[in-house]
Amino acid sequence: MFIGGAPVSGMSRNAKARLRRRSIGYVFQDFNLLGQAAQAAPAGPNLPANQLIVYLSPGGLGELIPRQSAAGLRGLTGRVEALAASLHAQDVLALESAVKPAASAGPGGRGNRPGGQEPAGLLKTIPSCPSPGAEYSGQVYVATPALLRHYGIKPGEINPTADLLTSRTGLAAVQLASGAVQGCGYNSDVQYARHPPVQAVSLPTDTSDPNTLLTTHALTTLRWRAIPAGWLIQTARPLTAAQLGAARQLASAAGVTVETRAAQDLLSRLRDWATGAGLLLALGVLAMTVGLIRSETASDLRTLTATGAGSRTRCTLTATTAGALGLLGALLGTAGAYLALIAWHRSNLDTLRPVPVTSLLVILIGLPLAATAAAWLLAGREPAAIARRPIE
Repeated sequence: MFIGGAPVSGMSRNAKARLRRRSIGYVFQDFNLLGQAAQAAPAGPNLPANQLIVYLSPGGLGELIPRQSAAGLRGLTGRVEALAASLHAQDVLALESAVKPAASAGPGGRGNRPGGQEPAGLLKTIPSCPSPGAEYSGQVYVATPALLRHYGIKPGEINPTADLLTSRTGLAAVQLASGAVQGCGYNSDVQYARHPPVQAVSLPTDTSDPNTLLTTHALTTLRWRAIPAGWLIQTARPLTAAQLGAARQLASAAGVTVETRAAQDLLSRLRDWATGAGLLLALGVLAMTVGLIRSETASDLRTLTATGAGSRTRCTLTATTAGALGLLGALLGTAGAYLALIAWHRSNLDTLRPVPVTSLLVILIGLPLAATAAAWLLAGREPAAIARRPIE
């Protein structure tokens, strides 16, 4: 949805019509960024509620950065500063990415688009990426003096041999590439650093925040150069719907992308709906299982009834069976899911953070309790198969 840097006023009628059609596209930007945030590692909230990022790339995080003229960049900078002023922002930080000099993306990849440059990023090898391909594993920004000051990192605290400053863990098997875009692939024009020296520092843990920085030492050693990538805007209070709307209007008019907390909100709602649907499915399977068990033990229940056992006894037996099966199923299902996730993301376990504690508690505690309560309420009536002895 690249529209360029021309202001909205003074457009022709056709240009305004195209802008109106394209402005509809920003409604879907959060869904697009949701997929990107899920694909990038580590997993977790994409941004705090009081931050937004303006990307020069029309595709957002981890996509090709279009080449900008000096005049065009000054115009965009002015628009971003005006937006920040309207939001009463505390900080406006320019973000820079690194690229291989004189390199647009090579043949066969998405970088073949005119005017696009693949920003440096992290890659990891996974089974679903055919060798020598690797999967995109996160954005890398340049450790500019302004960015270091913002996060309270003094130049003297940086190891002079470190290539990466990060708050992430599990980067031993991750490689640094001069061009890394969303997805899985390999580019012969890209320069790869297999085992970059990493220094752990205090940086944000949100997926889209600058949590991995490229040092001056890495830029010099690898002979990469820094290019503008966007702006990080931080406000004193959580952004309102009106403020988010103004930011998206800027994105629509200027051909850039704005990412906000909304992507993570969508992910949370999706997780809640998935948890609820999973519980309903599990309860349905449990109901069929308990019904089958009761039919198989009908003769034993007739014996209990004949000896004076009342509805409370039958309810207790059925509820205990359903609760035990629900707890066993929840434990086995959760353990199996996490074992599969650990095996899949063994090279970068940060992908499993943060742990969805609420959803897990709903599954591990809510499912057995719901099964127990439902079985108790529905098992009190004496079935006809128990009230009358079957004809043999």
